[in-house]
Amino acid sequence: MSDAPLRFTDDDLAAFAAASRDVNPLHRDPAFARATAFGAPVVYGALGALAALGRLAPRAGQHLVRLQAEFAAPMFVGVDYTPEVEDAGSGRAKVRLRDGRRVVLRLSARFADGPCAPPPLDDALHSPTEPSAADDPSPDGLVPGATRQGRYAPRVEALLALHHRFGLDARAVALHQSAALAGCSYLVGMRLPGRRALFSDVSLDWDAPAPDDTPGAYTLRLDALHNDFGLATLSAQFAAPLAARAKLTAFVRPSAPAVKVDAARAQGDALAGKVAVVTGAS
Repeated sequence: MSDAPLRFTDDDLAAFAAASRDVNPLHRDPAFARATAFGAPVVYGALGALAALGRLAPRAGQHLVRLQAEFAAPMFVGVDYTPEVEDAGSGRAKVRLRDGRRVVLRLSARFADGPCAPPPLDDALHSPTEPSAADDPSPDGLVPGATRQGRYAPRVEALLALHHRFGLDARAVALHQSAALAGCSYLVGMRLPGRRALFSDVSLDWDAPAPDDTPGAYTLRLDALHNDFGLATLSAQFAAPLAARAKLTAFVRPSAPAVKVDAARAQGDALAGKVAVVTGAS
């Protein structure tokens, strides 16, 4: 375990985008991100979760069966986040990342005894019909019961580099489990809610039987949309080799209104010759 600060760079975001295929502009387009309430690209929550898993104690003779991560506040490039780890090397472990006194990420993991035989991953399982840019569903498409289906696979070499960088094999996290976490980021950021999503929470379960389906297949369902909070709850199933079930939550950010400068300009000459000082404006 290490209590050294965690700091993310632009290269980290690019590496995760390459591995996960999640190119949501909130993370990858500085101009787009500057126009949001965050003012800068946001670090992928799933990237933060992989890094947090890398702070667990090394463990032998176990395998990860359940993972829950809450992305409590957005994280940004160039900030030192302090990890707090509760892990005695037993079957349960927790990690919190803090920005000063504020918790930005909470993660809990459960392990079971026994080895895990990781299934092989293959880039070719990813369907060529999957989107290369984030979907932006209309309000009519963001309704409970909306579904997406397809075939997902990470870019294996890029994911393997991240997996090894964080030392996840020694933490009893298999590569296909890193892939499932990356896949959840892809589903939320690229499919539903898509372009306007801010990933909030993920629960992944490898202990429950996974559906026996086409290799690489996934099903994503919007279970509920809480309009008062702009919060979507979703469920997902990944067939082998990811072989996981997931519960996901994401905020659906409102579209930024277009401002017409001509319409906003003062009309007439009521302010001619006057000087105004504006404070508190954004």
